Amino acid sequence: MPRHWSVICCLGLLLLSGCATHAVPVGSLAAASNWSFDGKLGIVSAGHSGNLGISWVQASDQYAISLYGPLGITVGHISGSAEGAALDLGDGNLQQANSPEALALTALGYALPVSPMRYWVRGIPAPGQRFKTFENGFHQLGWDVTIRRQGALGPLKIQLQRAEVKLLLVVKAWRY
Repeated sequence: MPRHWSVICCLGLLLLSGCATHAVPVGSLAAASNWSFDGKLGIVSAGHSGNLGISWVQASDQYAISLYGPLGITVGHISGSAEGAALDLGDGNLQQANSPEALALTALGYALPVSPMRYWVRGIPAPGQRFKTFENGFHQLGWDVTIRRQGALGPLKIQLQRAEVKLLLVVKAWRY
């Protein structure tokens, strides 16, 4: 996988860091500050597509996200908190920034709404930002967030889309 595509995949995942549009019981995933999941992430962008394994651990405002390619080989690790974010593609070139949005700007050359992803992957809009609901989802910050399949513990299939990119997250297991 070319280095630039690895960066796009990792930062596409960062996209993946109010009221619920699905009935998620209060006191469960929607209200949890510590949670994790394992799954698969599909990315389609500008004529490219790819699939990665993903493991995301969220503890309050700290997160650690690992991405895996074929045969379970790690292709990237993203970590951060309110103090900053880091991207490690395993090539000895650790990239750091004051925020995940700044990291995306540095690595890709354009800004992405990274911070809302920790809410969006749980199927809820990010607090403090305007959103508009539609059947099975909501539109926020230029992105359509659609819950394609809901499980007892949380969303199992989540699609995030805007004009130039589509992400499909399939969660195998939620823990909280």
